[in-house]
Amino acid sequence: MALIYNNSKKKNNQYIMLLQQKVDQGEIVVIAADRTSSSSQGRVTYLPFLGQDAAFPQGPFILASLLDCPVYTLFCIRQHGRYQVYVEHLSDTLKGPRAGRTARLTDAMTQYSQRLAHFAQLAPMQWFNFFDFWRKDELVTRNHPPSPSRAAPLPTQDR
Repeated sequence: MALIYNNSKKKNNQYIMLLQQKVDQGEIVVIAADRTSSSSQGRVTYLPFLGQDAAFPQGPFILASLLDCPVYTLFCIRQHGRYQVYVEHLSDTLKGPRAGRTARLTDAMTQYSQRLAHFAQLAPMQWFNFFDFWRKDELVTRNHPPSPSRAAPLPTQDR
């Protein structure tokens, strides 16, 4: 097992190639899908979550479509003095025809947000969230001004 951290010094295409190698070798890639960037706007989809719309990052789902790999959810909560790990199949692949990409990714994000809501309600004190999860991008001052590429809607092309 290795921890791969994508910092700003590594180009995105190099990072994606490294992750593709890991997937091709049968390794597991884990990405937190309930955290948005503190320094850039956009690349989020607002979905219903515990009674309000909340921003969910598109990145993990776009990356999964590019890597053409199975997608699972993973949650770990402490119950009755023991940790319980829940791994559930979400999709065999998010890759597919360009015409349906937005709907396909939004559907996967919606499924994920529903499972997150389930586990957050099951064990609310175990969802460690240290920011306003329901903030709206247009109301947030970021460390860097948004660029047009960061604020774009879901891509419509598969690579």
